[in-house]
Amino acid sequence: MTLPDRGRGSRLAGHPEIVALLAGVLLPNAVHLLGIAADVGVPLRTPAFFLYLWVVLLARRLPFAVACGTYLLVLAADIVWTLSATFHLTPLGILQALKFTSELNLAASPLYLALIAGVASSTTTSLLLLARHREALRQASLVPALLATLALAGGDVWTYATGNVSFLTLRSAPAELDSAARRSGFEQAVLAPGQRNALLVVVESLGAFADPAHRELVLSAFGSRRLRAAYEVTSGTVPYFGATTSGELRELCRSSQSYTTLTAEAARDCLPRRLAEAGRRTVALHAYTGQMFDRRDWYPLLGFQRMLFAEEMADTLHNRCGGVFTGLCDTEIGASLPRLLPPRPEGRFTYWLTLNTHAPIRPGDSQPRFGCDDGGGPFGQKEICLMAELWADLMETVAAVALDARTQPLEVLIVGDHAPALWSRRARALFRPGEVSWVRLAPRG
Repeated sequence: MTLPDRGRGSRLAGHPEIVALLAGVLLPNAVHLLGIAADVGVPLRTPAFFLYLWVVLLARRLPFAVACGTYLLVLAADIVWTLSATFHLTPLGILQALKFTSELNLAASPLYLALIAGVASSTTTSLLLLARHREALRQASLVPALLATLALAGGDVWTYATGNVSFLTLRSAPAELDSAARRSGFEQAVLAPGQRNALLVVVESLGAFADPAHRELVLSAFGSRRLRAAYEVTSGTVPYFGATTSGELRELCRSSQSYTTLTAEAARDCLPRRLAEAGRRTVALHAYTGQMFDRRDWYPLLGFQRMLFAEEMADTLHNRCGGVFTGLCDTEIGASLPRLLPPRPEGRFTYWLTLNTHAPIRPGDSQPRFGCDDGGGPFGQKEICLMAELWADLMETVAAVALDARTQPLEVLIVGDHAPALWSRRARALFRPGEVSWVRLAPRG
């Protein structure tokens, strides 16, 4: 977006209503409007529309420094809200997560680069208009800008009132929190006396598909005769709230507490801690750095005696997967489980948090099986198709681990942490709002 030169500036000065419309409505919401055309959806932004127009009111009378500072505060609140609702974090959680941005590879995503450039360009242009045309703004009637804002707000509300797409990410945790570990019977089976090994896999972004056919494509690895002969396979959904760390604490502790306030006392009922106190061996694995979300600090509070992050496994697992979150490859970790975790006579509890299905998906990380380059295959959305291929690869890996003689008998639970954090409205509509999928493999006999 080009900045106005002096010639354009002089022409705009003769059209004060256009200046107000540009500075207070069109430019601050330019990325939003372009995103609608490109199927880039964001959560309800109605308050932001009116706040940007309010900045124009301030710019008519107050010093530019005040108007500029207010604009930037509104922009910051707008960005925090948008990221919160998109990535399943509270606004406070977004602010806390800022310290981890150095761990991300944002340059790997053309979409993120385009969004950053678009916001920077529209903000600069809008502030220049406010600085150069204060006199025009004083003379302008704000009726056209107000009508445009009302139209934007009406369209925003209508989209969410009539659509099936939901950003149910900031809702509070239910009063009685449930988990797939409890619903499936996995928790009860693991806590029962015995020496049976157990594997809990929390899968990044494994939402609940609205179409059962899509779900069956992802879970086809569990339909083989050999696996069905060894395991009883059950599945279902469970409500989720929050981001990945909330999903972890939901399944490991049946807790809605934030990891930032977790204490040893609060974690006394967590599943790995109860198992460790009963003499079982507890291990946690993750393909990313242990510094992300401070997992290296609070995993021991949950009862994990051993932790294997990217730092510990990088020397033996050499391939790298993922875009913005570049780490080890989940399928390699899964294939290495029998080697990484030698059998112990007391049985072991292995917790595995996956990584590679975090959006945006990097093409080429999955086994091509669904024809994703052909219109998004059976899903109609290329990113979801690539994500589904990665999920299917993961399910095949878990099925192989479950049938490995070195791990049997093995109690297995696979569950999503949250629904995919997607920008596309059509892609979000492929999933059931507020739910994630789970699959349990229970050894027969």
